[in-house]
Parts: sequence; structure tokens; C-alpha cells
Amino acid sequence: MDKCPQCNSNRIPDENFCDSCGHKYAAPSKSETPKVESNSESKSFDDYEKDYLERLEGKSNESEVNTSEVNTSEVNTSEVNTSEVNTSEQTGGAVWIPNVSGNEQPIYFEFEQKTIGRMDVSEYLKSQNIDQLQVSRKQFTFYTEDGKYYIVDGKTSVQEKPSGNHTTVNGKDITEQGPIELHTNDVIGMSTVLNITFKTSWKLMTYFSNIYLI
Repeated sequence: MDKCPQCNSNRIPDENFCDSCGHKYAAPSKSETPKVESNSESKSFDDYEKDYLERLEGKSNESEVNTSEVNTSEVNTSEVNTSEVNTSEQTGGAVWIPNVSGNEQPIYFEFEQKTIGRMDVSEYLKSQNIDQLQVSRKQFTFYTEDGKYYIVDGKTSVQEKPSGNHTTVNGKDITEQGPIELHTNDVIGMSTVLNITFKTSWKLMTYFSNIYLI
């Protein structure tokens, strides 16, 4: 049996590389009749490695979508069947707070109770030369439960006491009246100096649903 000239290990018939040290043989084994190999069998280790990496890269490119290259202006959203979107479990709500730029930004309702107060509107009040002390540090508590949205101006798990200058919903004083259910476009009065609006985020949820479906 022929030996490997590199490590002197026994040469395995029909193999082009040493099984022990990887040395590439210069000629076929003398004990074997030269074998005509197909292109795939005659590939070197480097060729196999190159093919493998190319296949791996190809699969990676197929699985990754570069969304930055998607021209959304070409998407015909009129073809999206929005009747198949189940929005009953995708409700959302927010109170919209004005900012110094003249726009509004949402603060979203969550199952956990949260408060809105002076710090949330201080920059806007200062820009309008309104006394910030007219709004309590914790003006009211808000949360969602069973798909409904509630506001409370009173003692809660996150609010120690009612606001000093009261809170209204559509002009009605709700201070110390317990949880009050909110509906779309209800106007919440923070003292007498600022009105904010409650809205459900249907439009936002539909937008994301459409993008997802596309």
C-alpha cells in the first residue's frame, strides 16, 4: 500500500488527500487504476468551501429583506383587503398633549395605572405664559381595562389625592367621582388652563396592519 510522503500514513485508495494530514497527492495510487472523476468529485477542498460559502450567502440574502429599498409609493393600498383585519383585539387609546412646536404627542393608555400632571405639560404651559401651578403634580390617573378606557381624579394606586384645581371631561367635573369611561374625542380639562383630547388609535393600528399585510 502506498504511503503519504508527508506523514508516512497509509494511503487510502482513490483519495486525493491524506486522511491524516490533509496532504494533496500528486498522482493516483499505484495500486489502483486511475479513475475518471466527475467535475464534482474532482473539486479541491478550496472549491468545496467556496461553493458552500456562496450557497450560504445566497440563502442569507433570500431571508433578509432590505425594507429601506422598498418604494412604498408604488404599493396600491386599495388592493389590501382590510375586511380581513381583526381590529376587535387591537384597540388602543391615548391622550394627546400639545407641545411647544404646536403639534400634539400621544400618551398611550396601558393596563397599568399611570398619571398625567404638571411635568407632562410644563414646557407647553411655559411657552404660553401659563402658570404651571394651575395644574397639579398628579392631575389625574388613566388606564385601560376590558377594552375600555378610564380616567380618575382622586385617590388611586398611583395618585395620593385628588387634583387641587379639578379635572373635567366635556365640561363636567369628575374630581372624586370615581372612574369615568372615556370615548373618542372626549375633551379633558386640566384645571381651567388646558384642554387635551382623548382619542382611540384606530388610524394608527390600521396603518400598521396594512403595512404588515403588504
